[in-house]
This record gives sequence, structure tokens and C-alpha cells, in this order.
Amino acid sequence: MTVILFHYGYYVDGNVSLSDGYIYITVVENISVTISVYALVLFYHAVQKELSPFRPIAKYLCVKAIILFAMWQAILVAVGNYYNVRAFLYIDEKW
Repeated sequence: MTVILFHYGYYVDGNVSLSDGYIYITVVENISVTISVYALVLFYHAVQKELSPFRPIAKYLCVKAIILFAMWQAILVAVGNYYNVRAFLYIDEKW
């Protein structure tokens, strides 16, 4: 979907305008991740007794935290780059 929107000029990475496809793609991705996390929680509750010797909660939370952090970091960097925000970066103009 992103490739098609980009091809026709309706997708700019980080543009949160309602006339651009980035915001809609990001919302759909967030809904998808939320549903997948919910499904994994349901799966864990269904097999909790069988998995109890492996103590999977800490492992699950670490993996999900890394995935969610990476996704939100990519969103924030894309939006910051679009709006030319370089708050914590030192950019040498000669570089």
C-alpha cells in the first residue's frame, strides 16, 4: 500500500497531514501491533499452565518492548525529519 501511495505522490515519510497517506498507514500499523499483542496475551492465557516451567512473561515483555520502542522511534524520527527537527543532534553543515 505504501509503495502505491508513494508512486502516486500521496505518501511522504513523516508527513502527518490528513491529505497524506503516512498518518493512515501509521494508524493501521499501530492497530495491527495492538491486535497482535492482544492475541499473544490470549494465547499465553490459553497455554499458561504448559508454559509455566519456562517463565515466558519476562521474555515476552522484553521482546515486545524492543519491537514497540523501535516502531515508535522510527515514527518519531520520520516526523522529526519531515519537520526538520534536530533537537538532540549536532549537524555540521560542512558534513
